[in-house]
Amino acid sequence: MRPTFLMAFALVAAVAGGPALADPASQAIDAARAGDFVTALGILVPEAQRGDAHAEFVLGLLYESGAGVAKDAERAAGLYRQSADQGLPTAQNNLGSLYANGEGVAQDTAQAVHWWQMAADGGLSIAQVNLADFYANVQEDLVQSYKWATLAAAQGEEDANGILAQIAPAMTPEQVKQGQLLVQVWGTAPTHGA
Repeated sequence: MRPTFLMAFALVAAVAGGPALADPASQAIDAARAGDFVTALGILVPEAQRGDAHAEFVLGLLYESGAGVAKDAERAAGLYRQSADQGLPTAQNNLGSLYANGEGVAQDTAQAVHWWQMAADGGLSIAQVNLADFYANVQEDLVQSYKWATLAAAQGEEDANGILAQIAPAMTPEQVKQGQLLVQVWGTAPTHGA
């Protein structure tokens, strides 16, 4: 499935769950984008050890991709888990993707869906795409797929439009109505949305 990749460093502040990252994490991202991984790690490691969710997430990105460190999906999963437990949607999404693919953790579809659900409920559009894709192609629940794809498409996710185009011919008018209702209910829930 679709994790939030290291290539998205320029967007990490925007998608990491709210306002701009704390200054140390921002400095580490700038250093990593410039290829200065020694500086990035020098900032991230102590911040992650102090439990900073953003630092844990960015350090997890480095370990998942092998940028500046030896590639280590197990270490990435641990860092994502620490960050995800603190409620960071991008970490929740990436942890879900590791579970879906069995990278660094035992493959576990239920855990993948759990973490994607947490991130999607937080309004993270890429997690909504992951759920839409899962429900379209694995679980085969077209109503749920419609819900998540519609929510992600409303945030500009092109992959969501592709999923909607894929499932539309197979949906009955009643299923479309059910999906639309789920979108409306989700949008009015006080704990959902970005």
